[in-house]
Order: sequence, then C-alpha cells, then structure tokens
Amino acid sequence: MMRVGWALALFVLSCSEAPVEPMAPVGVVRGVVHFAPQRLRVGDVATVEVAVVTPPHTELGEIRWPANVPGLSFIETLALETERETHRWVHRGRMRVRAIEIGQHRWPETQLEVRPADGERGELVLAGDTFEIVSTLSTRPDQLSAFGLRDPTGEASQRDLALAAAAGAAGALACVALFLVLRRRTKKPSRTTAAEIPAEPGRVAEAELARALELLALDPHASAQCAGSALRAFAVHRFGAPIETRTTEELALMRPPRNMRSRWKHLIEILARLDDVRFRPASAEPPRDALASTLEAAREFVRDASPERS
Repeated sequence: MMRVGWALALFVLSCSEAPVEPMAPVGVVRGVVHFAPQRLRVGDVATVEVAVVTPPHTELGEIRWPANVPGLSFIETLALETERETHRWVHRGRMRVRAIEIGQHRWPETQLEVRPADGERGELVLAGDTFEIVSTLSTRPDQLSAFGLRDPTGEASQRDLALAAAAGAAGALACVALFLVLRRRTKKPSRTTAAEIPAEPGRVAEAELARALELLALDPHASAQCAGSALRAFAVHRFGAPIETRTTEELALMRPPRNMRSRWKHLIEILARLDDVRFRPASAEPPRDALASTLEAAREFVRDASPERS
C-alpha cells in the first residue's frame, strides 16, 4: 500500500498545470517564470506562467508584466486564484502570447512586491526564460529552379519541333480559310427598285396634306384630322419630337426640342388652328377658307423643314 500511495503522489505532482519550485521552508519566498513551449513557430500561441511559493498569509502585489517583448504579441493576461495550503501559499499569474518574429529571444525579469503578514515589504525579482521562434516554412524549397537542367535527346527535340511547326502551319491555314469565307459572305450592294426605297418624311407628309386638301370640300373635320396627324408624324420622324400622344395645349407648355426651337412656335400655331376645326361643334359651319389657308401653311412648314428642300 505504501508503494501505491507514493506512485499516486508522484502522478499528481507530474500532472500539475505549471512547474512549481519544491516546497520551500517556512519563511522562504521563491518563484519561477516558465515559458512553454520554448520552441514555437510563427503564429503559434505560448503560455508564460509565474509561480511564487510563500509562507501562509503572505500577499503579493500585482505582477508587473513587461510592456513588450521582442518576437511576441500579447493576447491576454489571467490572474489565477491563490492555492492556500497549510504550510505554504502558491500564487500564480498567466499570460498568453503569440509568436510573430523568428529568432532567439528571452523573456525579461519579472518583479513582484511581497507583503508578509508580520514583516516588512520586499521586492522579489524572478529570472527570465529563453525561447526560440522558427519559420513555418521548411529549411529549403522543394525545387530550387522552375525548370531543371536536362539534356533532351536529339530524336525528341526534332519530333517536338516538327509537331510545333505543323501546328503553326495548320493554324495559319485555318485563319486564311476563315478570312476567305467571311469575305465571300460579305453582302454586296444590291440594286433596289424605287418602291423598295423608303420615302422621306417630307414626301409622306406632303402626300397626306394633299389628301387633306381633297377632303376639304367633302368633310372639313376629316380634312383637319388628316392634316394634324400628318404634321405630328412629320415632326416625330423628322425631328424626333415626342408629340404624337400630347395635346396642343400640352405642347405649348413644354420646352421645345433643341432642333425645333425656330419652328416650334409656328408648328403649335398650325396645330391650334387645325384643332379649332376638328373640335368645332357639328352644328357650326366649318370655316373652309380658313382651313384651306391652314393647310397651305402646313405644306409650307413641311417643305421648309424637309432636308431635301432646305
């Protein structure tokens, strides 16, 4: 049973969180700074632990951690609870750090203030610890050069050159053939008849105004309707003016198109005179003479604004 007890005691001591100095005599204060692991790669996280063994009822001041340590960046600090035993107290502090720079480094000395229960305050200085940070890459690259130096055999070299030349010639011939096919498919200017040539907007408008003049004697309202539609269609196709779906009153209030500024007011006047006939009551006598004058003014407007006449 004695052997089993000693074995269990040794196992518990070996599984403790951080190495602690052997049990100090009563009245002695001892401590250690432990850096683990002492060899780590860039980006790895290490733990720095401070353990101090004091007599019971002895308090320690706050651990004075260094402001910065070469090769490390600080992550967090932890203040652990004091382990209060019958014959000693164990004070612990812990810091987690990350490796950022390769090389041999050393954790500096750590200073603590000791406040015994029945004595004067003192200063405890703990020696630092060394550690090494290595690169995450291997010591040598997998391949020293992009392409190794090899002596190709004569047969393989000649065969590769022949294949490359054949591929280049085939590509060139394919490009020439494609060019010839596209050249043949190019449309040549064909002869078109007069009926196939689209009429100019001015000619279409003049034809419609001539038909409106023929309708003047039979139906003045239809004549004014035909003339108004012809003028609006002419303005749309000739100048791109959006006037087909707008009333004459709306056109008078809108800003004239840039290419119709000099003709806009005259166009609105002709459309207003045509609307006077279109919307006149059926019982009222239509002014045929005034309508004829308006139709002539519309024809002059179209002729003046047509590109073939100007």
